[in-house]
Amino acid sequence: MQSNYRLKHGEAVVGGIFCALFLSEILDYMTPKTLNVILRDFSFIKPHKKITLLNANSVFSSMSSDKKSSMGKSRFVVVEDIGNIVVDVVSDKSSVLTSIEKMNKLV
Repeated sequence: MQSNYRLKHGEAVVGGIFCALFLSEILDYMTPKTLNVILRDFSFIKPHKKITLLNANSVFSSMSSDKKSSMGKSRFVVVEDIGNIVVDVVSDKSSVLTSIEKMNKLV
């Protein structure tokens, strides 16, 4: 565990949800307009500041041992629109790291 258990499960889940939203836009599954609507509507939820202490590259490396990873590729759930998700989306490392950076800016 990259966080060395300093981050609670729920805190990691919230961070992951925001990363998935940003990744959805980066990969062109979601429009910037939809992303802004979701971010505005859920502005009362923010990732915990402890999440910014995690090294994005280490987090990405940890994903390779995740149950959603297969054949060396991490798979993600992304959002096309409110209530419409796509599963098993493969992304390049750069896009994932960018989504983590964007999530960190919300803190």
